[in-house]
Amino acid sequence: MALSYFGPTGASGDDDNGSKHQLNWLNTTFVCPGTGNQILKELSVYCKIGANYPEIRVGIYTAAGALVAQGTALVTVTGSSYSWQGHLVVTNITPNPCVLTGGTAYRLAYYTTVNDTCTSQYETGGTNAGSYLVDTNYSASLPATFPSPTGSWTGMWNIRAGVEAQGAAAIGPSGAIVSAEDVDGAAMMRGTIQSEV
Repeated sequence: MALSYFGPTGASGDDDNGSKHQLNWLNTTFVCPGTGNQILKELSVYCKIGANYPEIRVGIYTAAGALVAQGTALVTVTGSSYSWQGHLVVTNITPNPCVLTGGTAYRLAYYTTVNDTCTSQYETGGTNAGSYLVDTNYSASLPATFPSPTGSWTGMWNIRAGVEAQGAAAIGPSGAIVSAEDVDGAAMMRGTIQSEV
């Protein structure tokens, strides 16, 4: 099933290079699509490599600024062309599963580790414009709440979150999320084996 995305997902605008140990978060909220429980399956930034070989971590926060989920580890940005990069599968996000609420507003953030780590596209103008930043080493983990910002600007990073309705997914025996189709197939297989016995 295709994911539903929220955030400034237009992937258009100007370019900007990341800075060393810099956390950037959007000064606006974005509403999680759908209703009820939504499983968070992707956190990503539209970016490419810069002068150095970067690492990034993407996170999602409540509207009030409390951490909800983040990538399990720093991710190295690759490629000289723009693409959505970050935590692209559910097992690369913690907690797993992370259940968001459809219709609820959230904030998105991302962190870079070294100067010119990556070139990220951002949008300017419009009602969604505006980002905050702070230069602090969050390599081990994103902060539990947004810190007091040391700067702000009018750009808005292209950061997105991808979700899937909980009814379209299920939690397997190991705690991993599998598709509903896989669960139904396994149940049918068990029924076939039992009938043969």
